[in-house]
Amino acid sequence: MNLLMTGITGAVGMEMARWLAANAPRARVFALIRAASPVVLKARWSKLAAKLWPEGQRPEEGRFVPVLGDITRPGLGLSPEDAERLAGEVTHVIHSAANVELDAPLEEARLCNVEGTRHVFEVVRTFRRLERAAYVSTLFVAGRRPGLFRETDFEHEAGFVNPYEQSKYETEVYVRGLMKELPLAQFRLAYLIGRDTGEVTRYNSMHALLRLLHEGHVGAFPGTPETLMELSSNDYAAAALLTLFREHFQPGRTFHIGSGARGLPLQDFIDISAEVSAETEPRWRQGAFLPPDIVDEDTYTLLRRTLLQTQNKKSHEVIRLGDTMYGHLTASQVFDCQPVQELLGERVPLPPVRELLRDVLRHCMATNWGRNRS
Repeated sequence: MNLLMTGITGAVGMEMARWLAANAPRARVFALIRAASPVVLKARWSKLAAKLWPEGQRPEEGRFVPVLGDITRPGLGLSPEDAERLAGEVTHVIHSAANVELDAPLEEARLCNVEGTRHVFEVVRTFRRLERAAYVSTLFVAGRRPGLFRETDFEHEAGFVNPYEQSKYETEVYVRGLMKELPLAQFRLAYLIGRDTGEVTRYNSMHALLRLLHEGHVGAFPGTPETLMELSSNDYAAAALLTLFREHFQPGRTFHIGSGARGLPLQDFIDISAEVSAETEPRWRQGAFLPPDIVDEDTYTLLRRTLLQTQNKKSHEVIRLGDTMYGHLTASQVFDCQPVQELLGERVPLPPVRELLRDVLRHCMATNWGRNRS
């Protein structure tokens, strides 16, 4: 397998690199990495490899080949030599690079996610030995659509919670057209919060929300105590995706990788966050900080309006983050992940999400939310 992979510097991309090094000894990976020059590319790759693999455990020379490129540029900005090499050697493609900032302006998100994907597959069309390709999407293309969301579900007019998921939905429109001409499948992932160990390699909006909750600034969530949160680990997403890609690939299919009906109830999310926060923050133990309430949507809307009228910057930050996420809570969504769970069985077991959340929170607190990382 000669694999072109985009997004290797992202949370799931890094985990896929680790998995491939450990489980696919015959695979050669061309890793597309953005850099200002070949010299900078070499330095970026050296730093990334040191983060991925401890000294003495790095894959042998030639297993991973960094390639200078940028998905926002036509032709990926490849040199003629690299373009020809990829066209003649690549047999498999996984495109996972994306702008995952939930509050990025829509046009900025589209540049990377829609146009970037278009640029990737325009190049992929030139690959003479292509056997299969994967596009990495998100379960949250469901937007504000309520209820059960299946692998076969797509089109809806319910609207979106944030620009990120709208841009990924628009990308899926393009990808579904490509499925008619390329051996292509797509993989929708849950919200990834960290590695199985609790280590956070990429801090995101969920970690920002957890920090504000830890600091006692979150007063309420909309939804019900039973509302499910679709959280998972980087390791599970990578192992599931690559196992499906290698052993259960079906052109034209969409795979849901997440917890589904086994997700984390909102009340458990709050209780665990408060419990772990109390380990290091005495105001939780003293009762000065109280767990957030769970309220109906109308009550939350009133609270939101009231807080916006204050000058409390932390409250405004909570509202800003909530505006990019809480719409999924009020939609009472459940993602149908059972087909993938049945395919993978015990070979790739779901992470215990309650323990995962505890470990992620402890890592965040131990590193001062990423500020004290070495």
